Amino acid sequence: MVNFWADAGATSFKAYMHITRAELGAAIEEAHKRGLKVTGHLCSVTYREAATLGIDDLEHGFFASTDFVSDKKPDECPGQGAGQAALGAVDANGETVRSLIAELVRRHVALTSTLTIFETLVPGRALPPGLDVLEPQLVESGFSPMEAIRIGTLNGATFLGRADRVGSIALGKQADLVVVSGDPSTRIGDVRNVQLVFKQGVGYDPAKLIESVKGKVGLF
Repeated sequence: MVNFWADAGATSFKAYMHITRAELGAAIEEAHKRGLKVTGHLCSVTYREAATLGIDDLEHGFFASTDFVSDKKPDECPGQGAGQAALGAVDANGETVRSLIAELVRRHVALTSTLTIFETLVPGRALPPGLDVLEPQLVESGFSPMEAIRIGTLNGATFLGRADRVGSIALGKQADLVVVSGDPSTRIGDVRNVQLVFKQGVGYDPAKLIESVKGKVGLF
């Protein structure tokens, strides 16, 4: 499968919730032979198992991790809710979580968010889905606010090989960014206080856009 899609032009692969360790390991091995990367929104395979297999990236921070589910069975997904509940039950600043973080760092496994490069933003949407949940969660897991912000933005761009264009605010980069009220570098919860969204240099007011489609579009 990896070779078929690589021949068709795929540049990276994403494993999903019910993959087995054997399947994930085979995909990683073949992708790496071709210089390609593998990311994952996992459940059946724990983060530690995926890191051991050589995965390049894990999406959604620890939101999808099932490492702390006490009765988890190999290659079976106990449900995302079970993983989140188990993570919430452990000491966020304790050795259990820090040990897993250290393992991911040692094996050079990146953590990214749901949509990690602002290039993918729908104009006017406040934040990529889940980012306002991911970054506070990462801080609770032991990362500093600035580390969490980097994971939610630049890590994804770096994984995709686009860090020269997106993922951080710098001269010459694409003008995709959000303006928030507050200081997320010291209070990570302030990432939720979005005032304006810029997409390719054009500013949008999320509140006005959502109000204009109330009762007509999606969840609004």
